[in-house]
Amino acid sequence: MNKKAPRFTAPITRYRHLLRLDPSTPILDVGSGYGRALAFFRSLGFSSLYGLEPDPRFFVEGSSYPVAIAKGEAAPFHSGSFGAVVMVGVLSYILEDERREVLFKELERILPPEGLLCGSCFLLSPDPYHQRKYRQGRIRFGVDGAFESDSGGIYRHSRASDLRKLLDHFDILSWKQEMFTTQNKRQSLGLVFEALKKE
Repeated sequence: MNKKAPRFTAPITRYRHLLRLDPSTPILDVGSGYGRALAFFRSLGFSSLYGLEPDPRFFVEGSSYPVAIAKGEAAPFHSGSFGAVVMVGVLSYILEDERREVLFKELERILPPEGLLCGSCFLLSPDPYHQRKYRQGRIRFGVDGAFESDSGGIYRHSRASDLRKLLDHFDILSWKQEMFTTQNKRQSLGLVFEALKKE
């Protein structure tokens, strides 16, 4: 891994419904980065694991996981290729509503009916630090929830209601808010979810 590539802190969890899948189920990790989620799922016994990562800085020659270097909005896979798709913290790196909508349409496409989508994302936090950052980001980026961190990273936190709209073609299986730790070691509100593609 290129040393300039950032480390990620969005939590990887033992998704309850994912654990019920057959260990041979093809699973795609969108925004797979340096493979920490793939390694975690392998430790749980899953054997058919794939990554999708737009940033070539994370590509490692000889990786034990097949990784496609491409954006999630243009996933290079056939429709219905995966029994489950995981996305950990991905939405924080997508500022534009249009790109988010295209991403979820792609995720829907590569899942079969009743395919599982699970992941986590940072939500809008009510604390004074983030509220100040959001106000500054709204002026600079023209988007609610977008901001520049103290270390210079550009991110966007989401409304839970906006995520539900993106999941309009899915049935929600689990939906839990909890506190996440950011890359800058701050506490921020987050969401962990599992959803099933409608037939």
